[in-house]
Amino acid sequence: MLKLYVISNDKFFLIKFSFQLSLMKEFQRKQEEAKLKAMKDEEEKQRFEEELEKQREERLLLEKERREKKKQKEKERIQRKKEEGSYLTKEQREKLERARVQLEAAGIQVPARNTVQATVNNGEQPVKKRVVYDDRRKKTQTNAKRMFSCSSL
Repeated sequence: MLKLYVISNDKFFLIKFSFQLSLMKEFQRKQEEAKLKAMKDEEEKQRFEEELEKQREERLLLEKERREKKKQKEKERIQRKKEEGSYLTKEQREKLERARVQLEAAGIQVPARNTVQATVNNGEQPVKKRVVYDDRRKKTQTNAKRMFSCSSL
């Protein structure tokens, strides 16, 4: 507290009163600033939570769309197999497998359902060719050019 020595009591009272009034105004101003800051912080927090909720809903929506797309693709695959006549239910596959096992037990060889029938020429089995992903001729030509250009230096 500020101490003032004044000769007249009336002046001292006025100075003391005005000083307390200014302190009260400063206190009220700081309270208002604190309220405004708290409100801004609350609004920011609410916006942040809304944004998080929006992102979560968007992720859920995308996940749902992905699952629906996957289901639709599976339905289309099953429908295509049904049209081709190659669609079998689990029970049908098990029945065919049991029949195949019985035939093999009887001595008759039956190829598995998923294997592809290969034509056999003169008792030889067909040879699978390797897949080539790049053109080796291009590499040899560029290597030859490099070697030729290096040797000329």
